[in-house]
Amino acid sequence: ANATIRCGVTVGAWAMVGAGSVVTQDVPDYGLVWGNPARLRGFVCPCGEGLEISPIHEENLADPKAWVRAVCPKCQRSINISALDWKKIYDPHR
Repeated sequence: ANATIRCGVTVGAWAMVGAGSVVTQDVPDYGLVWGNPARLRGFVCPCGEGLEISPIHEENLADPKAWVRAVCPKCQRSINISALDWKKIYDPHR
């Protein structure tokens, strides 16, 4: 889709890159990125639907090994997303 991915950048499993995007940083598994430069905007299920993330307690986000449970509203698949990746887009204090 005419996206440009810089050499050495990793696009994670089931990640989605928007058309015409310029990807300059690694994209996490299930990540949704677009823009120039592409930024993490959300997370997607392998079926293509956007994931809804369950509420999480703020203290859990500080743990680098923590995971957030996300659920697909279409197929009901449950997926674990790294809390650090989740915080990149959903943190109100960033």
